[in-house]
Amino acid sequence: MKNISIICILFIGTISGCEDKAPEPYVNKYEISINNGSVIRNQALFSINENCGLIFTNIWLNEEYVLDMDLSDAGSIRKILLIGAWPKKENESYRSADFIPSTTFLIKNFKFDKANRDLSFEFEGQLTDPRPNKDKSISIKGKIEDKNLIIAKCNGLLQKVTASINGGAYRENMTYSLSEANGQTACYSFSENGYSLTLFTPQEPKDMELKTYSFGKNSTTNLITFEKYIGSVRSTQYVSPPKIDGEWEKFDYVGGFTLTEKVNSNGRVFTKGIFSLDVFDKNSNALVYSITNGQFVF
Repeated sequence: MKNISIICILFIGTISGCEDKAPEPYVNKYEISINNGSVIRNQALFSINENCGLIFTNIWLNEEYVLDMDLSDAGSIRKILLIGAWPKKENESYRSADFIPSTTFLIKNFKFDKANRDLSFEFEGQLTDPRPNKDKSISIKGKIEDKNLIIAKCNGLLQKVTASINGGAYRENMTYSLSEANGQTACYSFSENGYSLTLFTPQEPKDMELKTYSFGKNSTTNLITFEKYIGSVRSTQYVSPPKIDGEWEKFDYVGGFTLTEKVNSNGRVFTKGIFSLDVFDKNSNALVYSITNGQFVF
């Protein structure tokens, strides 16, 4: 009899709890249209999170496409992918441009409040087929809102460059490091608005002395170069698209960088630094760009 009484009390409490609990509103929602078609709203297969300053969005659209959007926490475009889903669209694949993605795809009204886990933004533009000998594109637009964004624990450092160009933001969207054929280490950085900053050193920055290094127009190492993309707007399947001579406008530079700190993160040593440089036209020698407030992690 005692067991029956306990069960009754639990049952009544459960009913009461259900009656008092108001339906939860959407904490995340989206509206997306492809090629100006019907609007797709709030389907179940939708995930979005922030991790180490990057925002990742994955949405399954009408069992036809999967939309992957990688943005910085400042709203810069790192990569946008629209992949056809099996079996309806399995042969389709579209991607944002390798360089200057902001010319064909825009992130608008971007708002991110990490403390309150609140994110919202709108987007609109074209993605192109990155496969060789393909000349297809697709348009997509929409808006995303998340009032309870998942913030993942950041357990390490990422390569990163920030700077001001003539007072405007550099808006980085890609970095990687390579050992060049001439033995130098090249730490590449690209921005969504078509600029590239590259740190060239005779050895990896982690193996260098923490101090200030100055460079001039005739320097060949221990310098930072600045280039502007002038090639065609296209997408490829490369994770780290190569730089091709003739597609980047080159300049002369005078400036310096300071290696300030070495940090061990997840078994890897990262080097932090600050930099500034003036950029001159190679022909007229006129000052074209002033790069200030530069910071990097490589």
